[in-house]
Amino acid sequence: PPTHLPPQHSIILKFVPSMIATEEIEEAISDICQSKILIVEMKGSMTTKSRHIRIDITSKDEVRKLLNSGYISVGGYLIEVDEFLAPPQILICSRCNKPGHIKKQCNETYDKCRRCGLNKLQGDHLQ
Repeated sequence: PPTHLPPQHSIILKFVPSMIATEEIEEAISDICQSKILIVEMKGSMTTKSRHIRIDITSKDEVRKLLNSGYISVGGYLIEVDEFLAPPQILICSRCNKPGHIKKQCNETYDKCRRCGLNKLQGDHLQ
């Protein structure tokens, strides 16, 4: 089963101070939303001062309501609410360097150089 709801059901709380616990955020959101929520701290956004938090909400209407408000108050802080945009899932072949498939499915007979497009095994193709 998927661990997250689709992006249409997700919002991001941006630059949430590190001193605010996830439980405080859950309380603040549950005061506004009656539907079920899932809170996840986003990897790569955590610093010593702040972090971004993804919140999945089952009701699209409540997601829209939070996005329209623009901010949410948690522990005396106004935290920016933004829509979650999922990163695109693009396959790029490591043999021919073209998008849409992977090396295992590639019909090319040789590995192409990323720089010039010629056979990687012939000539000087340092990367």
